[in-house]
Amino acid sequence: MKKEIWSQLSGNVWKKISKRKAPRLAGYFLILLILIALLASLLCNEKPLYVKYKGANLFPAFSLSGYSDIRNEEGQISERVVYATADWKTIEKEKVIWCPIIYTPGKSDWLNADYKSPFDPQSFSENGNTTPANFKNRHWLGTTKTGADVLSGIIHGTRISLTIGILSMLIAGLIGIMLGSIAGFFGDNKIIVSRTGIFISIIFGLPLSFFYGIFLNRFSLESLLNDSVLYIIPFITFILLIISVCIYVTYFIGKQAGRILKLNATTTLPVDNIISRGIEIFNSIPRIVLIITLSAISHPSVYALVLIIGFTSWTEIARLVRAEMLKVRSSEFMVSAEASGIKITRQVFRHALPNVIIPAVTAITLGVASAILTESALSFLGVGVPADVVTWGSLLNEGRQNFSAWWLVVFPGIAIFTTVTAINILGDSLSDVIDSSKR
Repeated sequence: MKKEIWSQLSGNVWKKISKRKAPRLAGYFLILLILIALLASLLCNEKPLYVKYKGANLFPAFSLSGYSDIRNEEGQISERVVYATADWKTIEKEKVIWCPIIYTPGKSDWLNADYKSPFDPQSFSENGNTTPANFKNRHWLGTTKTGADVLSGIIHGTRISLTIGILSMLIAGLIGIMLGSIAGFFGDNKIIVSRTGIFISIIFGLPLSFFYGIFLNRFSLESLLNDSVLYIIPFITFILLIISVCIYVTYFIGKQAGRILKLNATTTLPVDNIISRGIEIFNSIPRIVLIITLSAISHPSVYALVLIIGFTSWTEIARLVRAEMLKVRSSEFMVSAEASGIKITRQVFRHALPNVIIPAVTAITLGVASAILTESALSFLGVGVPADVVTWGSLLNEGRQNFSAWWLVVFPGIAIFTTVTAINILGDSLSDVIDSSKR
């Protein structure tokens, strides 16, 4: 059984999907979006790809330092060119290679302000001369009120939307798979615990874990929300480790105290019931209201939004994984594994968990589309990401301020619609292939 599942993971499922035209086209489209997201800074940027200036070869769009020093014939520094502040359109250059779109998202172009449509006459200024915009210099999808280019905003919005969608669902997937697997595999009667240990861990462990894990680290967590998600995830893992240690230490102390006092009564820990009731309570709160509330009270940040969506989107994945794990737990090969005396950790990670991964991947894939819609809705309402970050939703919000600027609604709307539709087609096809393989 395990071999069959891993063979599906290694290619059988994807081969069946690739034979269908719609999911194949959806997959190609999503690959194109990922490439656009990765190359966004090179596709649209007012900083050139290459400039020859005073004999020096500069690569502003590729630079990580943000500046270059120009040296004279004696080798001394005669000028420092700061890429972010340099006006590349007026600098006298010997050679230049521009990006395909020479506008930075969100950057104002006052010559084309006040909502220039794709078909309106547009102007371009270079070296102090203002001329009608030619083929390369036009704002092909129009501009906003401040003259910001819509096409560059959509391209950079692709990066923001995919980043939030993928990272948030990875977090939701990890939480959902972990809790769903625990609930489905152990049920309500497989974990036997000491009553005194549970009592002590509830009375003392929970307050200690809250104090040392959350209260003392609240300011550090708030400051990290502005940093990369690569820093946030290890920090949250560290907090969870502190909470786990506090609960386990107090449980161990309570268990040993029970032995000393000859209070050795044990009970089963109903983890399935606890997790299932927790999912029901979580689902009783309107998800979009919860996300808007958390986004409004937190510091605007892309990574904060990733965490908010991730920690509020795991319930459906957990329910699906729990249902699949219940089926796997009662299957013949799992009964044989348990009768053979195989360790529980090996039963879970080597035999049970691989059989629920593919259905979980399906739920995670469909969840990416939901996360992109959520981000767009929050940006449309003006919460979630910082105001200076251009997203598909923020462009729609610009269109709300002027209903005659139809291009601010049509083009971001098409981007959202096609992306979400492609992800849903791929996710539905994956689900159909998995269901057919089980028959």
